[in-house]
Amino acid sequence: MTNLTGEDRIDASLDIPNLADIQRVLFEEAADGMFITDPQGERFMAVNPMVAKLTGYSNREILGMRITSLIPPEDLAIDPVRMDILRQGKTVVKERRIRRKDAKLVPVEISARMLPAGNLLGIVRDITERRQVEEDLLIFKASLENATDAIGFSTPQGRHYYQNKAFFNMFGNIEGFSPANQYVDKNDWQEIFRTISSGGQWIGEVKMYSKENNIIDIYLRAYAIRNSEGLVTAVVGVHTDISERKRAEERYRSTIENSPEGMLFYRLEKDNKLILIGANPAADKLLGIKLAQFIGKTIEVVFPALIHTEIPERYRYVAATGQKWETDNIAYDYNGIKGIYSVIAFQTEPNQMVAMFSDISERKHAEETITREMIFSENIINSLPGVFYMYNDDGKLVRWNKRHEEVTGYSSEELFGMDVLDFFSEAHKEYIWSRIQIVFSEGESFAEAPLLVRDGREVPYFFTGRLVTLDHNQYMIGLGLDIAAHKRAQEEKEALHEQLLQAQKMESIGRLAGGVAHDFNNMLSGILGQAELAMMRCAPSERIHSSLRVIKESVLRSADLVRQLLAFARKQTVAPNAMDLNDSVTGMLKMLRRLIGENIDLVWMPGAGLWAVKMDPSQVDQILVNLCVNARDAINGVGRVTIETGNIVLDSNWCAVNPGYRCGEYVMLAVTDNGCGISEDIIEHVFEPFFTTKKVGQGTGLGLATVYGIVKQNEGFVDVRSHPGSGTVLKIYLPRFLGGIDAPEIDKTGEAPKGSGEAVLLVEDESMILNVGREMLEELGYRVLTAGTPGEAIRQAKAHSSEIQLLITDVVMPEMNGRELAKLVHGIIPGLKCLFISGYTADVISRGGVLDKSVQFLQKPFTINELALKVSQELMRK
Repeated sequence: MTNLTGEDRIDASLDIPNLADIQRVLFEEAADGMFITDPQGERFMAVNPMVAKLTGYSNREILGMRITSLIPPEDLAIDPVRMDILRQGKTVVKERRIRRKDAKLVPVEISARMLPAGNLLGIVRDITERRQVEEDLLIFKASLENATDAIGFSTPQGRHYYQNKAFFNMFGNIEGFSPANQYVDKNDWQEIFRTISSGGQWIGEVKMYSKENNIIDIYLRAYAIRNSEGLVTAVVGVHTDISERKRAEERYRSTIENSPEGMLFYRLEKDNKLILIGANPAADKLLGIKLAQFIGKTIEVVFPALIHTEIPERYRYVAATGQKWETDNIAYDYNGIKGIYSVIAFQTEPNQMVAMFSDISERKHAEETITREMIFSENIINSLPGVFYMYNDDGKLVRWNKRHEEVTGYSSEELFGMDVLDFFSEAHKEYIWSRIQIVFSEGESFAEAPLLVRDGREVPYFFTGRLVTLDHNQYMIGLGLDIAAHKRAQEEKEALHEQLLQAQKMESIGRLAGGVAHDFNNMLSGILGQAELAMMRCAPSERIHSSLRVIKESVLRSADLVRQLLAFARKQTVAPNAMDLNDSVTGMLKMLRRLIGENIDLVWMPGAGLWAVKMDPSQVDQILVNLCVNARDAINGVGRVTIETGNIVLDSNWCAVNPGYRCGEYVMLAVTDNGCGISEDIIEHVFEPFFTTKKVGQGTGLGLATVYGIVKQNEGFVDVRSHPGSGTVLKIYLPRFLGGIDAPEIDKTGEAPKGSGEAVLLVEDESMILNVGREMLEELGYRVLTAGTPGEAIRQAKAHSSEIQLLITDVVMPEMNGRELAKLVHGIIPGLKCLFISGYTADVISRGGVLDKSVQFLQKPFTINELALKVSQELMRK
């Protein structure tokens, strides 16, 4: 008996006793005899008490006996045991005789099936009573089939001209006369003669007068005989006296009534309806209903659940042809009738039949349970969602499923006896063998390793192993599951998790950057302004001038750091223009060559017919500077950096294998170096803020993070490909802009333009910035009105409405923001020009960090030169 556990349970969710106990009870307590042979299918290895009862041998005596020793030699000579059929995996059902210990022959029905290991599972049933009933019915049928038929020939006109001896004995000599006088009902004769004369045939029962003038029941088969031209030349009638049969039916009725098997009698009508004409008491008992109420009803009315099955047609065929039909697999569950039935259907007389049946639900359940739990039913293991295997304690494969063949590529013949380690590469054999040893020592284990298939591929698999004992031998059974999809899903899940973490990190950095930018840039604005004013008020030759210049440069570097942080977090305030990327790169080449040094060759490969893009020109500068600096730092000594542009269309096929990209038309900007390259474990972190592989003091870790933020802010994509020692290619894809190219920005270099006493209203809530801003504007030649709050600004606007020509206002202030203030001041001074200044706009004057064309903005901290240019441009703007 197999100790079935783990995966072998029918339903792990059921709260049932130990399955081994259940199958042992089913085996021991079965009403039929059950046995299991050795792997050769020759000797008994296990029997239940019913086998001992059937054979008369004790359990001890029968174990080890040959199966054939119980079968009479004369029977084996006629019908030997067909092991070849059993080895095909078919279930064979045979009726045989077995010789008991007391030499008595007992008729039995043996149902046998070959187990995968070669053992036979057999079920033996004593059919003495059933055989007796069948023999009685065969005798009854034989009395009909062996009766001497009366045959007579007539002319087409109905004149009798030939009769056999049986006809004479039955009807006397009627040669020269019409047979019509022999029919009790002359209408029968007229119908029969009319049918035959027209070339048809007539089969049925009639009542006729015997030679002794007795009325007898006749089964008549009348046919027309045709010549080669198709003309009816004679009529033949075959008469069977069924009077004795009807009397025999009465004699055997008691046998039918007392049979333990149910019997249902049917008649096939001419309209093909199959009518129930009788049932024995056993039928009522087995079905749990009174069948008398259905007499005269069709089979479909009696048993509605059979309408869509083959059964009614099978019965009609039996009744019409006399062909016997049997089955042991009719399942019925309708209106209180429930069970699995074995049926033998045979003809009792023309167009009539009987269906003998018995309820084999328990036997079927026992067979299915034992088969399912003991031999890992073929259907079950082949439906398992993976590779099923069974190894002996030598590690040899003895059982598997179809999936095992499909996955590994080996045929059934090749798989048998293969070593478990044949399915693993050398790198995993030791690990797998150690896990198998755990199964045989502790009862179960599992492993995760690549399965080596026939063509040399390795497929990720998860394997289970459980110890089972069969016939005192230990085996390991288990299931291998393909986890390639699970691995991919896990990787995708981890990637999504990383993306979520990255998004959360960016959001946190964005909040931090926004808060830092506003306060930090405000502080830098005061420092930068004061430093520049001080530098203007002393000679360049003075020692203090160089110190002030260092302060100014430090402030600008600090401001650049904040700007990079904002760029990465996509919080940078930008003013996008439609541009030709080739023009932007060309304008930066001189500065980039100075940046990377003389030892590195800068190659510029502009794409022809380049599409336009729309973004802030300063962001293009940031991208180029950061990428070229990274490329420079990756090159040790002499090297080459290539900048390339081109038009690219990303189609659905490309995007399918590159998740995170969207289909469309893009302008590609690529920077390639032949430097040291990036390892795979580092490349996934290069866009993280503050991540750097450079030495302390040589990088902030914001360069590529800034590039990434800028590209994402402009709805583009970044792709980096690199291998250690092979250099790096970093490609940026920016969406194509379908509009026209904007005019280039005014050059911000050169001497700062001066004012001519124009009145400017400066609004700033930070007093330090307000004071330094006033001084800078006055230094530039403007008349300045100041306001520390929006309310004070409104009062100043009302008081000097005719004088003020420009409003310069901070964006983020108490009471109201700069945009709201500008709107109110415009209501006082229509057409007043406005310049917004801020360390961080917080989307007050922009949408997603993008400024409208009508908005003029100056980022804090700003130099006096930048302030002069912006104020001058705004005053001059029409």
